[in-house]
Amino acid sequence: MHKYHRGINPEIAEELRLAGMHLRTGDSLRMVCPFCRAAHENSLRITRKVAALTFNCFRASCGARGAIQSNGGTQLHSYDTEQRTKSNPFTLDTCSPPESLVELLGSRYGVSREILHYSGMKWASSESSMCFPVFDIEGNKTGTTTKVLGELNGKRKSTVYYDDEPPPYYTMRKYAGRSRVCWLVEDVLSCLRLFSEGATSIALLGTNVSHRLFTSLPLYFQKVVIALDPDALAKALKLQQELSILPCTTEVVAFSKDPKDVPREELLAQLEIHGT
Repeated sequence: MHKYHRGINPEIAEELRLAGMHLRTGDSLRMVCPFCRAAHENSLRITRKVAALTFNCFRASCGARGAIQSNGGTQLHSYDTEQRTKSNPFTLDTCSPPESLVELLGSRYGVSREILHYSGMKWASSESSMCFPVFDIEGNKTGTTTKVLGELNGKRKSTVYYDDEPPPYYTMRKYAGRSRVCWLVEDVLSCLRLFSEGATSIALLGTNVSHRLFTSLPLYFQKVVIALDPDALAKALKLQQELSILPCTTEVVAFSKDPKDVPREELLAQLEIHGT
């Protein structure tokens, strides 16, 4: 959950301006964060952009980020790190997915057998659900997300189970952080389809970018492509604005359908334009 603040303490704003005044466009520096004052590390990154000086603190307990505009305006976004959620452990009995399911995912969504294998997908017959282990960019397992097979023809019901805290996003362990370009999508099937076409993808498990993912993206990727479902285009543009303070390029793709359902020709054309 975010808390948004429109202005920055004038003294802190001036400190940031002085620290970044000699940076050229595209250059960055690290310094002690003036918001959390954690003197043991240079946790705040400042980056000079064409129209603003952007900053973000990589400490989870702080998470301050924002921009100082060239016209003098300031904006600060800080995360509410106090809210915690109780664990919801995964307890369903699972087995290998049936061959009919593997064939269905391949024919309908273009998800390759290799990608399904590396995704670690299992089948929970008691719930008629596909079960996917959730990994972060570093390859740490944080939980499990499920999709009900019987609802593939209509609304796709999903449930997320997590170990200690809610998993902030989904990606696959084998391919985590191995590309210069990352595609952000809403759901696991869209993520797996992009992986099947050679692109690195992260499923947000919704439409929000968590603090953990926000701080990890610039450490692993030079470009972030936001490809949410068509009904979430406004949200995608808002995410692009939020991510613009990061030292990486952000772009938005408006597919005609959900990424998992879009015609292959359209998908390949966008991958050629924006990269994999």
